[in-house]
Amino acid sequence: LMTVEPDGLTVGVSGALGFAFRIAGIDYLLFDEDRKTSFFRTLSRCFNQLPEEMTLSFLRRKSKERITASAFVKSQDELSRGMIDSKVTALKNQRVVRSGLFLFVSLETDPKSKRVSLEKENALRDAELLLKRFLEPLGIKVERMMRREVLWEYVTKLNPSLSRLLQYEDVFHEGPIETPRFETLRSRVLLNSPRVEDESIYLDGFYHEAVNLRLLPGEVWEGMTKAFEASLPDDSEWVLRIEKPDQEKESSRMRLKANLAHANSFLKVSQDHAAQEKARQYERFLEEAASEGESIFEISISVLLKDESGEELKKKRDEALKAFSKLGGAVGVWDHFEHDLLFLSHLPLQAKMNPIRFPVLTNSLTRLLPLLSEWRGPE
Repeated sequence: LMTVEPDGLTVGVSGALGFAFRIAGIDYLLFDEDRKTSFFRTLSRCFNQLPEEMTLSFLRRKSKERITASAFVKSQDELSRGMIDSKVTALKNQRVVRSGLFLFVSLETDPKSKRVSLEKENALRDAELLLKRFLEPLGIKVERMMRREVLWEYVTKLNPSLSRLLQYEDVFHEGPIETPRFETLRSRVLLNSPRVEDESIYLDGFYHEAVNLRLLPGEVWEGMTKAFEASLPDDSEWVLRIEKPDQEKESSRMRLKANLAHANSFLKVSQDHAAQEKARQYERFLEEAASEGESIFEISISVLLKDESGEELKKKRDEALKAFSKLGGAVGVWDHFEHDLLFLSHLPLQAKMNPIRFPVLTNSLTRLLPLLSEWRGPE
Protein backbone atom coordinates (compact mmCIF):
# COMPACT_ATOMS: atom_id res chain seq x y z
CA LEU A 1 0.00 0.00 0.00
CA MET A 2 1.52 3.29 -1.12
CA THR A 3 -1.28 5.85 -0.93
CA VAL A 4 -5.03 6.38 -1.03
CA GLU A 5 -6.19 9.53 -2.80
CA PRO A 6 -9.12 11.62 -1.49
CA ASP A 7 -11.38 10.23 -4.26
CA GLY A 8 -10.60 6.67 -3.13
CA LEU A 9 -8.00 5.78 -5.77
CA THR A 10 -5.78 3.21 -4.04
CA VAL A 11 -2.16 2.80 -5.18
CA GLY A 12 0.03 -0.15 -4.26
CA VAL A 13 3.81 -0.32 -4.10
CA SER A 14 3.67 -2.86 -6.94
CA GLY A 15 2.11 -0.24 -9.21
CA ALA A 16 -1.42 -1.62 -8.91
CA LEU A 17 -4.26 0.89 -9.04
CA GLY A 18 -7.78 0.31 -7.82
CA PHE A 19 -11.12 1.57 -6.58
CA ALA A 20 -13.31 0.09 -3.85
CA PHE A 21 -17.12 0.07 -3.95
CA ARG A 22 -19.99 -0.73 -1.64
CA ILE A 23 -22.56 -2.89 -3.40
CA ALA A 24 -26.22 -3.28 -2.48
CA GLY A 25 -27.54 -6.50 -4.02
CA ILE A 26 -31.08 -7.53 -4.88
CA ASP A 27 -33.27 -10.60 -4.31
CA TYR A 28 -33.51 -11.76 -7.92
CA LEU A 29 -35.06 -15.06 -6.79
CA LEU A 30 -38.34 -13.15 -6.51
CA PHE A 31 -38.27 -12.33 -10.25
CA ASP A 32 -40.43 -14.19 -12.74
CA GLU A 33 -38.59 -16.32 -15.30
CA ASP A 34 -38.55 -13.67 -18.05
CA ARG A 35 -37.17 -10.99 -15.76
CA LYS A 36 -34.64 -13.43 -14.31
CA THR A 37 -33.43 -14.36 -17.81
CA SER A 38 -33.10 -10.68 -18.69
CA PHE A 39 -31.25 -10.05 -15.41
CA PHE A 40 -28.52 -12.62 -16.13
CA ARG A 41 -28.30 -11.64 -19.79
CA THR A 42 -27.57 -8.05 -18.72
CA LEU A 43 -24.92 -9.23 -16.26
CA SER A 44 -23.26 -11.25 -19.05
CA ARG A 45 -23.20 -8.22 -21.35
CA CYS A 46 -21.63 -6.15 -18.59
CA PHE A 47 -18.82 -8.60 -17.85
CA ASN A 48 -18.14 -9.34 -21.51
CA GLN A 49 -17.45 -5.63 -22.01
CA LEU A 50 -14.96 -5.32 -19.16
CA PRO A 51 -11.39 -4.55 -20.27
CA GLU A 52 -8.90 -7.38 -20.48
CA GLU A 53 -6.39 -7.89 -17.65
CA MET A 54 -8.70 -6.19 -15.15
CA THR A 55 -9.24 -7.85 -11.75
CA LEU A 56 -12.50 -7.68 -9.80
CA SER A 57 -12.73 -8.94 -6.25
CA PHE A 58 -16.17 -9.35 -4.65
CA LEU A 59 -16.00 -9.61 -0.87
CA ARG A 60 -19.01 -10.73 1.16
CA ARG A 61 -18.67 -10.31 4.91
CA LYS A 62 -20.92 -12.16 7.35
CA SER A 63 -21.32 -11.20 10.99
CA LYS A 64 -23.96 -11.71 13.63
CA GLU A 65 -24.78 -9.11 16.24
CA ARG A 66 -27.12 -8.99 19.22
CA ILE A 67 -30.20 -6.84 18.81
CA THR A 68 -30.22 -3.83 21.12
CA ALA A 69 -33.63 -3.52 22.75
CA SER A 70 -35.07 -1.39 25.52
CA ALA A 71 -38.55 -0.38 26.66
CA PHE A 72 -40.09 2.38 28.75
CA VAL A 73 -43.42 1.13 30.03
CA LYS A 74 -45.86 3.72 31.39
CA SER A 75 -48.66 1.27 32.00
CA GLN A 76 -49.34 0.29 35.61
CA ASP A 77 -50.91 -2.95 34.41
CA GLU A 78 -48.70 -5.78 35.60
CA LEU A 79 -49.73 -8.05 32.72
CA SER A 80 -48.84 -5.42 30.10
CA ARG A 81 -45.47 -4.75 31.72
CA GLY A 82 -44.74 -8.46 31.88
CA MET A 83 -45.60 -9.00 28.20
CA ILE A 84 -43.43 -6.08 27.06
CA ASP A 85 -40.53 -7.12 29.29
CA SER A 86 -40.65 -10.64 27.87
CA LYS A 87 -40.58 -9.28 24.30
CA VAL A 88 -37.57 -7.11 25.11
CA THR A 89 -35.79 -10.10 26.66
CA ALA A 90 -36.55 -12.23 23.59
CA LEU A 91 -35.20 -9.53 21.27
CA LYS A 92 -32.01 -9.23 23.28
CA ASN A 93 -31.44 -12.97 22.95
CA GLN A 94 -31.83 -12.87 19.16
CA ARG A 95 -29.00 -12.24 16.76
CA VAL A 96 -29.33 -10.58 13.39
CA VAL A 97 -27.11 -11.51 10.45
CA ARG A 98 -25.33 -8.55 8.90
CA SER A 99 -23.74 -9.07 5.51
CA GLY A 100 -21.69 -6.40 3.78
CA LEU A 101 -20.78 -6.63 0.09
CA PHE A 102 -17.74 -4.88 -1.34
CA LEU A 103 -16.11 -4.81 -4.75
CA PHE A 104 -12.45 -4.00 -5.45
CA VAL A 105 -11.54 -3.25 -9.09
CA SER A 106 -7.86 -3.06 -9.96
CA LEU A 107 -5.28 -2.98 -12.76
CA GLU A 108 -1.56 -3.68 -12.68
CA THR A 109 0.70 -0.94 -14.03
CA ASP A 110 4.35 0.05 -14.18
CA PRO A 111 5.11 2.33 -11.19
CA LYS A 112 7.94 4.01 -13.17
CA SER A 113 5.66 5.21 -15.97
CA LYS A 114 3.30 8.07 -15.07
CA ARG A 115 1.73 8.06 -18.52
CA VAL A 116 0.71 4.43 -18.34
CA SER A 117 -0.61 4.96 -14.79
CA LEU A 118 -2.88 7.75 -16.05
CA GLU A 119 -4.20 5.45 -18.80
CA LYS A 120 -4.90 2.73 -16.25
CA GLU A 121 -6.63 5.20 -13.95
CA ASN A 122 -8.88 6.31 -16.81
CA ALA A 123 -9.59 2.64 -17.59
CA LEU A 124 -10.70 2.13 -13.98
CA ARG A 125 -13.02 5.14 -14.16
CA ASP A 126 -14.47 3.81 -17.41
CA ALA A 127 -15.04 0.43 -15.73
CA GLU A 128 -16.88 2.17 -12.89
CA LEU A 129 -19.19 3.89 -15.40
CA LEU A 130 -19.73 0.56 -17.17
CA LEU A 131 -20.67 -1.22 -13.93
CA LYS A 132 -23.08 1.55 -12.91
CA ARG A 133 -24.65 1.70 -16.39
CA PHE A 134 -25.47 -2.02 -16.34
CA LEU A 135 -25.98 -2.81 -12.64
CA GLU A 136 -27.95 0.15 -11.30
CA PRO A 137 -30.90 -0.31 -13.73
CA LEU A 138 -31.06 -3.87 -12.34
CA GLY A 139 -31.53 -2.47 -8.83
CA ILE A 140 -27.91 -3.11 -7.75
CA LYS A 141 -26.42 0.03 -6.21
CA VAL A 142 -22.73 0.76 -6.78
CA GLU A 143 -21.17 3.40 -4.51
CA ARG A 144 -17.47 4.24 -4.61
CA MET A 145 -15.68 4.31 -1.25
CA MET A 146 -13.65 7.44 -0.52
CA ARG A 147 -10.25 7.66 1.20
CA ARG A 148 -11.58 7.48 4.75
CA GLU A 149 -13.65 4.33 4.11
CA VAL A 150 -10.88 2.56 2.19
CA LEU A 151 -8.28 3.22 4.88
CA TRP A 152 -10.66 2.07 7.60
CA GLU A 153 -11.21 -1.16 5.67
CA TYR A 154 -7.47 -1.82 5.99
CA VAL A 155 -7.38 -0.82 9.66
CA THR A 156 -10.28 -3.05 10.74
CA LYS A 157 -8.94 -6.06 8.79
CA LEU A 158 -5.38 -5.69 10.08
CA ASN A 159 -6.33 -4.69 13.64
CA PRO A 160 -9.45 -6.71 14.53
CA SER A 161 -9.23 -5.99 18.28
CA LEU A 162 -7.67 -2.54 18.45
CA SER A 163 -9.95 -1.08 15.78
CA ARG A 164 -12.92 -1.60 18.12
CA LEU A 165 -11.41 0.96 20.48
CA LEU A 166 -10.18 3.49 17.94
CA GLN A 167 -11.70 6.16 15.74
CA TYR A 168 -10.40 7.13 12.32
CA GLU A 169 -8.88 10.34 13.71
CA ASP A 170 -6.88 8.35 16.30
CA VAL A 171 -4.94 6.63 13.51
CA PHE A 172 -4.81 9.29 10.78
CA HIS A 173 -3.87 12.63 12.29
CA GLU A 174 -3.93 15.64 10.02
CA GLY A 175 -1.17 17.52 11.85
CA PRO A 176 2.47 16.86 10.87
CA ILE A 177 3.78 16.63 14.45
CA GLU A 178 1.86 13.52 15.55
CA THR A 179 3.08 11.40 12.62
CA PRO A 180 6.69 10.16 12.39
CA ARG A 181 8.45 11.87 9.52
CA PHE A 182 9.35 8.81 7.47
CA GLU A 183 6.44 6.55 8.41
CA THR A 184 4.78 4.83 5.47
CA LEU A 185 1.04 4.49 5.07
CA ARG A 186 1.47 0.74 5.26
CA SER A 187 2.94 1.02 8.76
CA ARG A 188 0.10 3.30 9.87
CA VAL A 189 -2.62 0.78 9.00
CA LEU A 190 -0.76 -2.21 10.49
CA LEU A 191 -0.53 -1.43 14.21
CA ASN A 192 0.42 -4.94 15.39
CA SER A 193 2.96 -7.47 14.19
CA PRO A 194 1.47 -10.65 12.68
CA ARG A 195 2.75 -14.06 13.72
CA VAL A 196 2.68 -16.62 10.91
CA GLU A 197 2.28 -20.18 12.14
CA ASP A 198 1.93 -23.53 10.40
CA GLU A 199 -1.84 -23.68 10.79
CA SER A 200 -2.87 -20.04 11.06
CA ILE A 201 -1.82 -16.42 11.10
CA TYR A 202 -2.19 -14.64 14.47
CA LEU A 203 -2.90 -10.93 14.39
CA ASP A 204 -4.06 -8.55 17.13
CA GLY A 205 -5.75 -11.12 19.35
CA PHE A 206 -7.30 -13.24 16.58
CA TYR A 207 -6.26 -16.44 14.82
CA HIS A 208 -7.00 -16.44 11.07
CA GLU A 209 -7.29 -19.42 8.71
CA ALA A 210 -8.42 -19.73 5.11
CA VAL A 211 -10.30 -22.35 3.10
CA ASN A 212 -9.75 -22.27 -0.65
CA LEU A 213 -11.74 -23.55 -3.63
CA ARG A 214 -10.06 -26.72 -4.92
CA LEU A 215 -12.63 -28.17 -7.35
CA LEU A 216 -15.15 -26.12 -9.33
CA PRO A 217 -18.93 -26.64 -8.88
CA GLY A 218 -20.27 -29.52 -10.92
CA GLU A 219 -23.21 -27.32 -11.97
CA VAL A 220 -24.35 -23.76 -11.44
CA TRP A 221 -27.79 -22.26 -10.90
CA GLU A 222 -29.44 -19.04 -9.72
CA GLY A 223 -29.16 -18.47 -6.00
CA MET A 224 -26.55 -21.13 -5.32
CA THR A 225 -24.46 -18.64 -3.35
CA LYS A 226 -27.31 -18.17 -0.85
CA ALA A 227 -27.03 -21.72 0.54
CA PHE A 228 -23.23 -21.40 0.57
CA GLU A 229 -23.29 -18.17 2.58
CA ALA A 230 -25.91 -19.51 5.00
CA SER A 231 -23.62 -22.46 5.81
CA LEU A 232 -20.56 -20.31 6.55
CA PRO A 233 -19.77 -19.66 10.23
CA ASP A 234 -20.06 -16.30 11.98
CA ASP A 235 -17.30 -13.74 11.56
CA SER A 236 -16.28 -15.05 8.16
CA GLU A 237 -15.96 -13.53 4.73
CA TRP A 238 -15.56 -14.98 1.27
CA VAL A 239 -13.96 -13.52 -1.79
CA LEU A 240 -14.70 -14.22 -5.44
CA ARG A 241 -11.72 -13.03 -7.45
CA ILE A 242 -12.35 -12.50 -11.17
CA GLU A 243 -9.73 -11.69 -13.79
CA LYS A 244 -10.39 -11.21 -17.47
CA PRO A 245 -7.20 -12.35 -19.23
CA ASP A 246 -6.15 -11.52 -22.77
CA GLN A 247 -8.77 -13.56 -24.65
CA GLU A 248 -6.57 -14.51 -27.60
CA LYS A 249 -3.68 -15.60 -25.40
CA GLU A 250 -6.01 -17.55 -23.10
CA SER A 251 -7.65 -19.37 -26.03
CA SER A 252 -4.22 -20.24 -27.46
CA ARG A 253 -3.07 -21.52 -24.08
CA MET A 254 -6.14 -23.77 -23.73
CA ARG A 255 -5.72 -25.11 -27.29
CA LEU A 256 -2.13 -25.97 -26.41
CA LYS A 257 -3.31 -27.82 -23.30
CA ALA A 258 -5.86 -29.74 -25.40
CA ASN A 259 -3.18 -30.71 -27.93
CA LEU A 260 -0.80 -31.82 -25.17
CA ALA A 261 -3.55 -33.92 -23.58
CA HIS A 262 -4.26 -35.52 -26.99
CA ALA A 263 -0.57 -36.24 -27.51
CA ASN A 264 -0.26 -37.70 -24.03
CA SER A 265 -3.14 -40.11 -24.68
CA PHE A 266 -1.61 -41.36 -27.98
CA LEU A 267 2.00 -41.70 -26.84
CA LYS A 268 1.20 -44.21 -24.10
CA VAL A 269 1.13 -47.96 -24.81
CA SER A 270 -2.36 -48.31 -23.36
CA GLN A 271 -5.14 -45.83 -24.00
CA ASP A 272 -5.16 -42.96 -21.51
CA HIS A 273 -8.88 -42.25 -21.09
CA ALA A 274 -8.25 -39.51 -18.51
CA ALA A 275 -6.03 -37.59 -20.96
CA GLN A 276 -8.60 -38.01 -23.75
CA GLU A 277 -11.39 -36.73 -21.51
CA LYS A 278 -9.28 -33.74 -20.47
CA ALA A 279 -8.64 -32.91 -24.12
CA ARG A 280 -12.38 -33.14 -24.89
CA GLN A 281 -13.15 -30.82 -21.95
CA TYR A 282 -10.78 -28.15 -23.24
CA GLU A 283 -12.24 -28.44 -26.74
CA ARG A 284 -15.84 -28.23 -25.49
CA PHE A 285 -14.92 -25.22 -23.37
CA LEU A 286 -13.47 -23.34 -26.37
CA GLU A 287 -16.36 -24.38 -28.65
CA GLU A 288 -18.91 -23.07 -26.13
CA ALA A 289 -17.02 -19.80 -25.76
CA ALA A 290 -16.97 -19.31 -29.53
CA SER A 291 -20.56 -20.38 -30.26
CA GLU A 292 -22.19 -18.46 -27.39
CA GLY A 293 -20.00 -15.35 -27.72
CA GLU A 294 -18.82 -15.71 -24.12
CA SER A 295 -15.59 -14.45 -22.57
CA ILE A 296 -13.10 -16.55 -20.61
CA PHE A 297 -12.43 -15.52 -17.02
CA GLU A 298 -10.13 -16.81 -14.30
CA ILE A 299 -11.67 -17.11 -10.85
CA SER A 300 -10.65 -17.95 -7.30
CA ILE A 301 -12.88 -18.39 -4.26
CA SER A 302 -11.60 -18.33 -0.70
CA VAL A 303 -13.12 -18.06 2.78
CA LEU A 304 -11.31 -16.22 5.57
CA LEU A 305 -12.12 -17.22 9.16
CA LYS A 306 -11.10 -15.66 12.46
CA ASP A 307 -11.59 -16.33 16.16
CA GLU A 308 -9.90 -15.45 19.42
CA SER A 309 -9.75 -19.16 20.25
CA GLY A 310 -7.65 -21.56 18.18
CA GLU A 311 -9.95 -24.46 19.06
CA GLU A 312 -13.09 -22.57 18.03
CA LEU A 313 -11.38 -21.61 14.79
CA LYS A 314 -10.85 -25.27 13.93
CA LYS A 315 -14.61 -25.85 14.30
CA LYS A 316 -15.29 -22.91 11.98
CA ARG A 317 -12.83 -24.35 9.46
CA ASP A 318 -14.76 -27.63 9.39
CA GLU A 319 -18.01 -25.69 8.85
CA ALA A 320 -16.46 -23.76 5.95
CA LEU A 321 -15.14 -26.93 4.31
CA LYS A 322 -18.64 -28.46 4.44
CA ALA A 323 -20.19 -25.23 3.12
CA PHE A 324 -18.38 -25.59 -0.22
CA SER A 325 -20.55 -28.59 -1.08
CA LYS A 326 -23.54 -26.19 -1.06
CA LEU A 327 -21.87 -24.30 -3.90
CA GLY A 328 -22.96 -26.68 -6.64
CA GLY A 329 -20.94 -29.56 -5.24
CA ALA A 330 -17.67 -27.61 -5.15
CA VAL A 331 -14.79 -28.84 -2.99
CA GLY A 332 -12.77 -26.67 -0.62
CA VAL A 333 -9.33 -27.32 0.78
CA TRP A 334 -7.65 -26.12 3.96
CA ASP A 335 -4.56 -24.44 2.54
CA HIS A 336 -2.59 -24.39 5.76
CA PHE A 337 0.69 -23.50 4.04
CA GLU A 338 -0.95 -20.61 2.15
CA HIS A 339 -2.98 -18.95 4.91
CA ASP A 340 -0.77 -15.84 4.97
CA LEU A 341 -1.10 -15.32 1.20
CA LEU A 342 -4.84 -15.98 1.35
CA PHE A 343 -5.24 -13.54 4.23
CA LEU A 344 -3.52 -10.86 2.14
CA SER A 345 -5.66 -11.74 -0.88
CA HIS A 346 -8.70 -10.47 1.03
CA LEU A 347 -7.25 -6.94 1.10
CA PRO A 348 -7.90 -4.37 -1.66
CA LEU A 349 -5.50 -4.66 -4.65
CA GLN A 350 -4.18 -8.06 -3.54
CA ALA A 351 -6.71 -10.63 -4.76
CA LYS A 352 -4.09 -12.05 -7.17
CA MET A 353 -2.17 -13.51 -4.24
CA ASN A 354 -4.54 -16.50 -4.20
CA PRO A 355 -2.46 -19.16 -6.02
CA ILE A 356 -5.37 -21.40 -7.13
CA ARG A 357 -7.49 -20.26 -10.10
CA PHE A 358 -9.89 -21.79 -12.59
CA PRO A 359 -11.19 -20.85 -16.06
CA VAL A 360 -14.95 -20.21 -16.41
CA LEU A 361 -17.22 -18.70 -19.05
CA THR A 362 -19.41 -15.65 -18.61
CA ASN A 363 -22.70 -17.53 -18.17
CA SER A 364 -21.36 -19.63 -15.28
CA LEU A 365 -19.62 -16.63 -13.76
CA THR A 366 -22.84 -14.62 -13.44
CA ARG A 367 -24.37 -17.39 -11.26
CA LEU A 368 -21.39 -17.23 -8.90
CA LEU A 369 -21.59 -13.48 -8.32
CA PRO A 370 -22.58 -12.70 -4.71
CA LEU A 371 -25.26 -10.19 -5.75
CA LEU A 372 -28.18 -11.93 -4.06
CA SER A 373 -29.47 -10.02 -1.02
CA GLU A 374 -32.52 -10.54 1.15
CA TRP A 375 -35.63 -8.60 0.22
CA ARG A 376 -35.80 -5.47 2.42
CA GLY A 377 -39.54 -4.89 1.99
CA PRO A 378 -41.29 -2.02 0.18
CA GLU A 379 -40.16 1.61 0.56
